[in-house]
Amino acid sequence: MSLEKILNEQSAELEELTIAATLVQENKHVDDMLTHVCTKLYDMKKDVENTRTELNIMKQKNSACTKLLDLLQTLENKIIRMEENIPRELVITYTNYNSQSAELESIINKSATENMEVKLQTVVDMAENCNIGNADDIKSCKRILFNEPKEHPRIKYISAEEYNKIPKYIMGRHSLESLNALVSDFNEVLKSKYRLLSMGKNAARKEGYLELYLNLTKQQTAFSKGKEKVHFFTSEDYQRYTKTKLDKIKLNFITALRHVKRLQQEYGDSKTLYYVIME
Repeated sequence: MSLEKILNEQSAELEELTIAATLVQENKHVDDMLTHVCTKLYDMKKDVENTRTELNIMKQKNSACTKLLDLLQTLENKIIRMEENIPRELVITYTNYNSQSAELESIINKSATENMEVKLQTVVDMAENCNIGNADDIKSCKRILFNEPKEHPRIKYISAEEYNKIPKYIMGRHSLESLNALVSDFNEVLKSKYRLLSMGKNAARKEGYLELYLNLTKQQTAFSKGKEKVHFFTSEDYQRYTKTKLDKIKLNFITALRHVKRLQQEYGDSKTLYYVIME
């Protein structure tokens, strides 16, 4: 081996040793750089996780908005179908019913106002002759003052628990809200009927409802037969005050109301079907 070759090998080894020594000397600097890089990577990882969380929230909100949009579209389609298919005569009838109900209520209120002074004097006379102090006396005075009937019959609304106990073959796909909506209609019928009965014969004659008043009074007396707290309505009452008939769906709802002990059906002497309120 020549001397030149030996010198070259030694020179290469010396250079490698120099590089290694330099790296050893710079070891602390390398550690600092690695620590800084690790910190940056951790921060980036945290930002990515936060971004992923926000994206998931946005995804959920987007899904909810999509469902809401579908519901709104379904509702819009139903409204369009109703507008296209509901007969104009039915809308006119419904409008006329509302106006007639408002007119009847206005007449009843007017009658009560006109007779207020006479009734007030009656209460004053009662107070002079007796001691009004208990609850029954106060209720009696209120009936005289405000022409209130002794009872305001109402059908209690159906709770969700009661609704779940109704057999599905009775309700079908109809909701609790639909059932309670019919209960509200029945309550309005009962309210109108018994407010008319509470007017008295003279007031009914004055307002042009004498014949109806006499018929309802006769019907009430014949059916109740002296029993107290017997309140009912018939299909004719429902049609008179709502201008609609009890169709198949409503009759199914009545079956549901019978199931939850809100109504019971009885036939009178004239074969009329009475829907009696269960107190």
